[in-house]
Amino acid sequence: MVIKKKSKKNPQVGDLIYHICKLNGRFEGKVVQMLAMQFVYETVDKNRRFCMFREDWDYIDELAPIKKKPTQKTKKKRR
Repeated sequence: MVIKKKSKKNPQVGDLIYHICKLNGRFEGKVVQMLAMQFVYETVDKNRRFCMFREDWDYIDELAPIKKKPTQKTKKKRR
């Protein structure tokens, strides 16, 4: 069994990180809890996500704002 070496230190509570999830894409957030083999971070829209220390993540300087899609008003069809 081959164990991957750590390339960076584990984050601390309060650090800003990004996490690339192979299924769901890239997420950014602030670390809120440390566990034995993983950490929990909170995204800008208040979702909490888990990341293993060995997953694809790195530190960032600041969080990107949430991009909201513009809402368009639709006209009601008259019958």
